[in-house]
Amino acid sequence: MRKAKLSNFIDWMGGVYKSIDLRVATGKKDAKWVNALTVIRFSYQGREDIETQFEGIENRIGEIKTHKFQILHYVFPFEELNSLLSNFKTGKITLRDIEIHFGSSIDLCSLEDRFSSHHERIINKEGYPLLELIHGMHSDVFKEEEVEEEIRKFGFNDVHEAVRELLEIEHFERTSGLEIAVSAPFYARQTFRKGVFQNFRISLIQLSL
Repeated sequence: MRKAKLSNFIDWMGGVYKSIDLRVATGKKDAKWVNALTVIRFSYQGREDIETQFEGIENRIGEIKTHKFQILHYVFPFEELNSLLSNFKTGKITLRDIEIHFGSSIDLCSLEDRFSSHHERIINKEGYPLLELIHGMHSDVFKEEEVEEEIRKFGFNDVHEAVRELLEIEHFERTSGLEIAVSAPFYARQTFRKGVFQNFRISLIQLSL
């Protein structure tokens, strides 16, 4: 099956996506907040629905915030996509008045993978065909003993468990090689033949759209 870029999905689903769910695990190094893991989900749901869902997780688990590590969450309306993409290209974004550094320019639209590939997905999925994009290496933030000690005070076995719970990401372990994960669901019916895209018959699923 051919590869697809995030830009392809934005073109196909631009009229369907309503929001961008952004969750960031960040650690403090040399007086700067740096990205440890960022998960970006495109969704048909509105901002309030996603914020309510995250609040439910946080109420159950607790807010993760220490002087060296924290998990931030923000939902952008899809209309702000271009601004968000531009910020990633600068190598930093600002959430909740905190500037998070990525160490290099990130061109999200150029990321690509095989659409609906059979490799094990790590992002919790909604049941729709999915383009999952992975970028980067395992952050050194997760190797710091002080961070581990702080996170255990919240009742977690380690920092990876906390990240899995609040970022809703599966199979994230000490050996996982990623710092950005993007989920772009395909809210449509598709037809395949011999492993090649034959037709995208977008029948917009009436999920409160």
